[in-house]
Order: sequence, then C-alpha cells, then structure tokens
Amino acid sequence: MNNFHTALSTLPKLLHKDLLIHWELFQDNAARQQLEIPDDPAFWQQLVQVWGSSEFVARACIREPDLLLELSQQQLQSPCHAQQLRDRLTQALAGCEGNDSLLGERLRTFRRRQMARIAWRDLAGIADVTTILRELSDLADVILDETLQRLYDGLCQRYGTPRGEDGEPQHLVVLGMGKLGGQELNFSSDIDLIFAFPQRGQS
Repeated sequence: MNNFHTALSTLPKLLHKDLLIHWELFQDNAARQQLEIPDDPAFWQQLVQVWGSSEFVARACIREPDLLLELSQQQLQSPCHAQQLRDRLTQALAGCEGNDSLLGERLRTFRRRQMARIAWRDLAGIADVTTILRELSDLADVILDETLQRLYDGLCQRYGTPRGEDGEPQHLVVLGMGKLGGQELNFSSDIDLIFAFPQRGQS
C-alpha cells in the first residue's frame, strides 16, 4: 500500500471513489512529466484531506502535476507575503511584454496556483481565517497592481502618456472597494473596483 492509499484509508469511505479517480488522473499526467512526489506521510495525509474537501485544488493538481510537487517543497506553514507574491508574479510574467493573450494566460495560471496554495493552507488547518483572508486580499492586490502597470505602460507606448490640463502625466487609479478594500476577501468574493484619473486629460 503506497502513501496515498494509506492516507486515504483514514478518510470516510464515501470519499474514496472520487479521490481514487482524481489520483489515477494525477498519476497519468505526472508520469508523462516524469515527476516524483517526496515520500512524506504527513504531506500525503494533508493531500487526501485537501482533495477530499476541494474539487478545485484536486483538479488544479491534476491539470498541472508540478503544482503538487511545488506545494510539497514549499514552506506551507508560513504565509506568502505580498512582496513574495509580487516577486513570483514578476517571474511568472517574464516574456509577456506586448502579448496581451499570453499575459492573460500567465495571470490565470498564477492565480489558479496561488489560490490552490492558499486553499491548501486553509483546508489542512495550517492557517487561521484572518490569515487566509489577508493572503487572498494580498493576492488580488498584487495581480491588480502588476496587471495595471503592464497594461498602462503598453497603452502609453501605443497611444502616448495621458496628461492632465496642467500637462502632468495622469496615472490610472484603481480603488478596491468592499471586502478587498477591507482586506477581507474570501474564496467566493467578487472584486469591486473603481477606476479613475486624478483629472481630465488626453493622450
């Protein structure tokens, strides 16, 4: 009996069928990528607990088996702070300059992987609710900031820098409202934004 089946035996049998299907799909994809997950019983116990609680995390790992390897190698006991997220996103978006389609794809992948990491910490009981809400809010902030800057720079290159009546450059301001503004974003929250410029102008 391997680590997965040993861990699975600790869960209610009602969950076994779906988890076994997920495991078979994951193994097929992982084998094609020649990935090996570390032999850590504690990690496998978390895996069945998280997969049994979240279809999203299970499918994210099946879709990208290296995500599970990444999770097993990360310090899941510690939160990923905003600057760490920003550094990771900058690395993930390398080479996207001038390609909005690729930018969108990389952003979706980054969001999916980070959401899976945060959900893992939540469902495995590693972090409390306050920490999880802050991590989700930080993730949204970082993605919005980086996307805004990249799109703004690209549009400025294409159409010129927008300037106000006094001739000063005008930077788009994005205001996070509601739960995002209060750093209380949860997994099902919508993001309410207001877009504004400091004053009238043109490019």
